[in-house]
Amino acid sequence: MKKCDRFKAAVEELGGDRLTLLYSNPYYLEIFNSEAGKGSAVKRLADHLGISISDTIAAGDEENDISMIKAAGLGVAMQNAIDAVKKSADIITETDNDNDGLAPILIGAL
Repeated sequence: MKKCDRFKAAVEELGGDRLTLLYSNPYYLEIFNSEAGKGSAVKRLADHLGISISDTIAAGDEENDISMIKAAGLGVAMQNAIDAVKKSADIITETDNDNDGLAPILIGAL
């Protein structure tokens, strides 16, 4: 087990369900209050703007994007996303972040 994974397991044991721990890439472990993830932010922003959550789109490629993708009306995984993100999304782009992968989705939403 990698050092980061051992650290993550120890913090999870201490924090229980009060904390969310996830990797934003293979080297960065994010630790935050369970109520403060990207999914909560999408819901709060939609509410603040008076937009139905069903009319929102969220896209991502790493573990820290999963709650946001699940919360949005349309969850998009980038073609280069990790498998867990792809499993959480409604659709997967045909190209990656570096090749305008999200553009066809946004143009189609207009």
